[in-house]
Order: sequence, then structure tokens, then C-alpha cells
Amino acid sequence: MKKIIVILSVLIGSLMLVGFEQANQRTQETQDNELVVILNKANTLESMSTAQVKLFYLRKIKKRWPKMNKNILPTDRKGTPAEKQEFLSKVLKMSSAEFKRYNVTAQYQYATMPPQAMASDKEVIEYVKKNVGGIGYVRKSSLSSGDLGAVKIVFTIE
Repeated sequence: MKKIIVILSVLIGSLMLVGFEQANQRTQETQDNELVVILNKANTLESMSTAQVKLFYLRKIKKRWPKMNKNILPTDRKGTPAEKQEFLSKVLKMSSAEFKRYNVTAQYQYATMPPQAMASDKEVIEYVKKNVGGIGYVRKSSLSSGDLGAVKIVFTIE
């Protein structure tokens, strides 16, 4: 009887460890797949709220980064990939059509150029690396340790 109890205890313990390991792996995969907002490492901002990301990205109040006097240079994604849809709905609270209209209006009324359209996370990362005023959104998993030497994550989209 004691042997059965010991065997059952070991079996249950093993199953629990496997369950915890799988849950931990799923959590890590979810975190790596999160959409994040990045800035050039030289930018003075260390973190941003949803409202700040929206205001700076759309250049509604300011066209230049505070304390740096550099133009805000947002990036966009070509087409309508999942990243763009998630960013538009969760941060900007806009549809693709509304975002396009906003940019056309801003271009005609305020001579504000629309965001640079990029095809991939890698292009966004390279653009933000090269432009002190750059701001973009990418999957966290797309950022290498080398990238994090030149850009910084200032917001995670939940």
C-alpha cells in the first residue's frame, strides 16, 4: 500500500511539473509574441502610456520629441498585417480606413508627411535604429540583443 502511495505521489508530482513547464513555456511564447513600441536609444523617453503613444505617433500635439528637438518619425506597416491591425485597434482606436483618412487630412492641412511604410518588423527596427526621432511597433520576438543596443522598448501593447 505504501508503495502505491509513493508511486502515485511521484506520478502526480511529475504531472504537475510537466503542467507547470508547459504553462511557463506558453507564457514565454506569449510574451515574445507581444507587440511593443520602440524608440531610438537616444530618445530621452524611457516609457510611454497608451495615450502618449497615440499623441506622439499621430503627432497631434507635438511634431518634435521633447528635450531632443528632433522630428517625430513614425513608421507604418505596408498592407494590413496583424501587427498593424492590433496597433490601430488597441492603441490608436482607429480602423485602417480611419487611419488613412487621418494621414491624408494631416498631410493637406498641416503638411505632415504620412508615416514611412515598412514591410516587416526588421525594416521597422532598422529605421528606428537609424533615425533618432523614429517610433515604431514590432513583435518583441523580432528584437535581437543587438537591436536592443540601438532601440528601446517603451510600451507593451496588451
